[in-house]
Amino acid sequence: MNLWQFLRSRFNPAASGIPGGTSSEEGQFLSQLAASVSDGVVVEIGSHQGRSAIALARGSLSGSKVDVFAVDPHEPFKGIYGGTFGPADRQAFYRHMAEAGVGEIVRLISLPGAVAATGFNRPVALLFIDGDHSLAGVTQDFESWSVHLTSHAVVAFDDATDPDGGPFQLIRKLLDSGAWTEGAGCGKIRTLNRRR
Repeated sequence: MNLWQFLRSRFNPAASGIPGGTSSEEGQFLSQLAASVSDGVVVEIGSHQGRSAIALARGSLSGSKVDVFAVDPHEPFKGIYGGTFGPADRQAFYRHMAEAGVGEIVRLISLPGAVAATGFNRPVALLFIDGDHSLAGVTQDFESWSVHLTSHAVVAFDDATDPDGGPFQLIRKLLDSGAWTEGAGCGKIRTLNRRR
């Protein structure tokens, strides 16, 4: 069994019952990205109830077992696509991590992304941005965490295929800057690699 088949067998968010917008294929893609991290850590901005955090954690566990930091304040928030989020999601997040058996590798940081970034002191090899999808929100998350990225880091954005959404618009700006190149994608997730 190759790595892709292993990850496919280990993560099926559609069958997990955990609310969220990560499809099975996207979960497998995130797992594959996390499995390839060997130095540095994985950071997810916007974790809701943990659907994608579990995918990242399972990928990490199948690879070098690097820590996965889930950054989400779990405060009342209404997303630009109509989703509502809040404190009840934090309790569900903890429960889902325990049920999935990944609680020892996933570390929840219950702070807004920009605040959490100021005190963070680990190199980030994979950054998955799935928080505030407004252009201002996603830009703040990216800029706050970019100082922690390793020279070979991958940055993944969720909901990055909607031309009216902040992730799509930020990706265009980053590609136009010449500092980033487009990487692989899956479903509505797109990745960028730092130009070397």
